[in-house]
Amino acid sequence: MPVLLRRATLGTKHRKIEIGQTYGRLTVREYLGLIPYNGTNRNRHMYRCECSCGNFIDLPGTYIGRAWKSCGCLQKESREKPIPTGTRFGRLTVIEPHDLIPGRGYRYKCQCDCGNIIISRGDMLRRGEVQSCGCLHDELFRENSKIAYKNSFVDGTNVPRIASTQTVQRNNTSGVTGVTWHKGTGKWRASISFKGKSYSLGYYTEIPLAAKARKTAEDELFGDFLKWYAEEYPENWKRIQKRQQKKHP
Repeated sequence: MPVLLRRATLGTKHRKIEIGQTYGRLTVREYLGLIPYNGTNRNRHMYRCECSCGNFIDLPGTYIGRAWKSCGCLQKESREKPIPTGTRFGRLTVIEPHDLIPGRGYRYKCQCDCGNIIISRGDMLRRGEVQSCGCLHDELFRENSKIAYKNSFVDGTNVPRIASTQTVQRNNTSGVTGVTWHKGTGKWRASISFKGKSYSLGYYTEIPLAAKARKTAEDELFGDFLKWYAEEYPENWKRIQKRQQKKHP
């Protein structure tokens, strides 16, 4: 049973405000006390209400269900003009209104040029946040991936791989890129690949010696090439650098 907390005065009349009672879209959740309202010196019996849209609002008892029947979402929805059938947003064509979400406005059934049917909020359609069923995003992603892949391989060289010497293969036991254990000689082998060719840098008894040989080869082979690539493909180079920073902050 709802609990009677307080009587709120409206002129010379009195009304009962109950915790748990719903007035329009507002459900009274808590009595806050006799406190000033809206920056005035006049004290009011204040209540915290939850709107059906999920928002909370503090109101005087005299306003609940009368001047205020929602957190403001009801007024917003009443001002929103319906989207006419046939209106296009990107690849989407509005078929008909689907439903009304309190505080969010109307949702519409739309057909994408690819044939798929989706439900989208009207405000998101108007702002251009939704322009397809998802196929446009997928196509742009695939196209951008192809461009990035094409620009990442130059003269048989995987640019992202040589740009990050911190990336080590899982089966690498040395912890250094290009340095592996050679069972036949019982030593550490240093090697490097560049422009589709592999180069052996020698065999070493200790990992630091092999790592030093590898680092020297990287400076000689990769240095000028990466500088040229950064100038030739600046946008792609920024993406590679950003990706490396995420992997190795």
